[in-house]
Amino acid sequence: MDPTEWVVPGARVLEVGSGDGTLARRLARQGAVTVALDLAGEALRRVTGDSDGPQLRSTGRLWGLQGRAECIPLRAGAFDLVLVQTSLMHIDLEPFAFEARRLLRPGGRLVLVEPMPYHPLVALYRALWSAGRGSGARYPSRRDLSRLLQGFTSIRISRHGFLSPFGAWFGARAVVWIVRWDRWLLARVPALRRLAWFSYVVAER
Repeated sequence: MDPTEWVVPGARVLEVGSGDGTLARRLARQGAVTVALDLAGEALRRVTGDSDGPQLRSTGRLWGLQGRAECIPLRAGAFDLVLVQTSLMHIDLEPFAFEARRLLRPGGRLVLVEPMPYHPLVALYRALWSAGRGSGARYPSRRDLSRLLQGFTSIRISRHGFLSPFGAWFGARAVVWIVRWDRWLLARVPALRRLAWFSYVVAER
């Protein structure tokens, strides 16, 4: 479940909701021309070291852009890949879906790595202990993803994370085995996929 597997040197990538820029910097190191979009100017200062307003700021192959995912001031067909990782819960999906289709070149890909609302123990954690519980986050449902992906082709969706939410309780060494058990269970008991913690989506424009 690594979104960078779709990146080749020279690819033009937009990361929506870049946060502290960890992934955007990794994409740029892989040779992608990367635009990191985030609503928070402070987040973009961590990406490029300098941001003041909505204009693009560049450091080599990495650019920072302050703005909203629902209205992105960049030209149509500018990107080979639009990537969103754990940010859809803060985005109005209908206008973002339009923007994603507009910004991708024909044959470009939309890649989503997003938490889902169905795992009961994860939902309990979000309600009681999560630092983001007061943020108004709305985790996308399967129906939400279906609406978002209208107009895309070659859609591939895989579900991940049935036991892995408990990995933090057992330490880093246990996580590898927990992930393996996850894959085994989700492959052999399809009904459990409905409770998956994450969806990994790849769709072509």
